[in-house]
Amino acid sequence: MEMEASNRETQIYPLSKGKRFVAFLADFFLVFIVSFAFFHLAVYPIVAFSSHLYEEQENIQVIQKERDSTLYGNGLLFYDDTKSDAKPTSFSRNLIYTCNLYASSIVNSNRDYDVFYRYFSSIKGDETLYEEWIKTMDANAHFFSYSPAALLPKYVEEFSPIFEEGNAPSKQGEEDFERFQKEFFLPGYSSLIRDIQENDLTYNGISYKEQQKKVDSFAKKGNTVVVSSVIGSYVLSSAIVYILVPLISKTRKTLGMIFLRRERVDSRKLMPLRRRDLPLMFFYAIFINAGLLFLVPWPIISFNELFSIPVLWELSLFSLLLDLASLIFLLFSSMDQTLVDKLTSSAMLEEEEMDMIYRTKGYGD
Repeated sequence: MEMEASNRETQIYPLSKGKRFVAFLADFFLVFIVSFAFFHLAVYPIVAFSSHLYEEQENIQVIQKERDSTLYGNGLLFYDDTKSDAKPTSFSRNLIYTCNLYASSIVNSNRDYDVFYRYFSSIKGDETLYEEWIKTMDANAHFFSYSPAALLPKYVEEFSPIFEEGNAPSKQGEEDFERFQKEFFLPGYSSLIRDIQENDLTYNGISYKEQQKKVDSFAKKGNTVVVSSVIGSYVLSSAIVYILVPLISKTRKTLGMIFLRRERVDSRKLMPLRRRDLPLMFFYAIFINAGLLFLVPWPIISFNELFSIPVLWELSLFSLLLDLASLIFLLFSSMDQTLVDKLTSSAMLEEEEMDMIYRTKGYGD
């Protein structure tokens, strides 16, 4: 870029590609950090309280306990009542305990804790259905022989020491038992639960299906509160970084530009941005800085569950794709501009370059 004043020609150079990328990352992470703080310290607590989410959370725990009582009551889920800290409400821990009981049962060729046989053959009353289900679930795992379904002798030998006091399994036995849990029991139990959700299961007048509907309704409301709180926090933090701070700054700097001592100018006039340019910059910023949006609710939402909130994940993915497109544009830009720079007819300079413009031409709002 060149400018002339008083018969002098001054060369003005935009930021290099690397520095321009760093300038983008500065505001990108600042927006995320401010959004994260707003969400956890103010927005989510306020929205959750005003929507009575905390009150409903206490009620839903009772409903979950009632729902799971249908599994315990029908002998499909067990907990270790010999331990003082064991509780029927610890579903994930009790599921592993149930897996061990189930494995011990089939190793010893009895039906005491065979939860799948109990459900399909005893509760549903169809042993043929049980055999078909075992074949389907074991199609890739290959732990069973059929007609009737029984654990293969190889695995009976490997798993037996696990359930014998004073004995220990071989390394191969440990590996195969872990595979048994992951590839057969857990997918199998998920299949059992899906069948219950579709066809229902009752105990002492309590319906699993009806209680699960209440749990799902609460989860949906909880996701709505999380999503609205995240988006509200993100828009508020973006407004601070891209509107409030630049309005205070004489040369319309964002927080990242202040920290890195950068300047943004109109690439056609080599003048600082005007106040009326800020809404457009804010508009583009909303789309390009949302790449980490899905991480804002962590750790209120566990890391694995973060990917189950589709709205946030889709927005983040869309933003990351825009960032990738902008990076590609930057790499091939002769003026080292990002896609947003081009769309807003702006460029970023070092403060020293801006000082040269001040000395040569000056600027106005």
